[in-house]
Amino acid sequence: MPVRVATVRAADVPATQTDFPIFVDLGRVGVTALTLAEAQSSRWYTDTDLVTQMAREIVSLTEGHGKYGSLTSTSKIAIDYDGIRADYAVTDTFGRNNVWTGYASVWHLQETSGTRTDSKAGTNNLADINTVTSTAGSINTAAEFNSANSETLSIADASQTGLEGMTELSISFWMRYTGGTTYPTPISKWQDNTTNRQYNITIVSGAFRFYAAVAGGGNSEWESLTSAAISTSTTYYVNATLKAGTNNHKIYLNGVLSTERTFGLTLPISNRSAEFRLGSAQFFAGVAEQFLTGWMDETRVSSTAPSANWITTEYNNQNAESTFWGTWTTSGGGATPSYFTMLGVG
Repeated sequence: MPVRVATVRAADVPATQTDFPIFVDLGRVGVTALTLAEAQSSRWYTDTDLVTQMAREIVSLTEGHGKYGSLTSTSKIAIDYDGIRADYAVTDTFGRNNVWTGYASVWHLQETSGTRTDSKAGTNNLADINTVTSTAGSINTAAEFNSANSETLSIADASQTGLEGMTELSISFWMRYTGGTTYPTPISKWQDNTTNRQYNITIVSGAFRFYAAVAGGGNSEWESLTSAAISTSTTYYVNATLKAGTNNHKIYLNGVLSTERTFGLTLPISNRSAEFRLGSAQFFAGVAEQFLTGWMDETRVSSTAPSANWITTEYNNQNAESTFWGTWTTSGGGATPSYFTMLGVG
């Protein structure tokens, strides 16, 4: 049974991160290319003695995610696999759901069409409204939207869990846009401009604009923040965060703070009846829905706003995984895995 080990590049982790969701390209782990059975049989550890195991999710032969308890600038990861053990059930201690305990929803968007599964306990699954095709993204497969076909991914308000009423908010996603309607919109929980507005990120005059609303009435109940200028056909990793305090309304682009200001209204975010959508929004009653043309990948929503160092580490890991983890080597030592003992080996 191979045990493969990698060490994080120190410069990519500017500060210790607790319960950090790491990304691993499983296509680089094996001595030879892994089979799906080998990937699903893999067990992930934070030490080469194979003692401290982490929850992990196997998305595909090239995409895996694990929850690292305390990621530092010297951390190692050890992965063993045999092609025999079954994948963990999603509800197991080391299964998919426990990777994402700190999130409201996580969509890898690798599915080709139909239902896009939420990795946070499968709670908030997105449905295609008109067929959203797939394309190569930043981490794996991405969802590709075409505004000419009125394409979007949607969850009805009654089917949502944990996507509204937050006292803190964090939204992150990879995207490349090439155009769309007047206000091409990556993310929206904002179906009109009066009664159902909560939050959205849209593209206005060549920049991302992050809106958030609280309970009340009229235009006094919402505020917005605009990023630095962006370009079409350019890939961006976007993080929008909101919490109480000074300079608490922020947009990060590619792991770097783009703009910030104080959100002047009293949180929590409003809790109203509105669909959650990727790729579109309905801003004004009676105005046509605003669609995005471009792709989105690895989209996450959390009720906790992370630190700047967390966001930088996340970008470093996802943007250049092969640099972040470096070269994988074979480990020759460590404790005898329990299933070997059961077989009378060791």
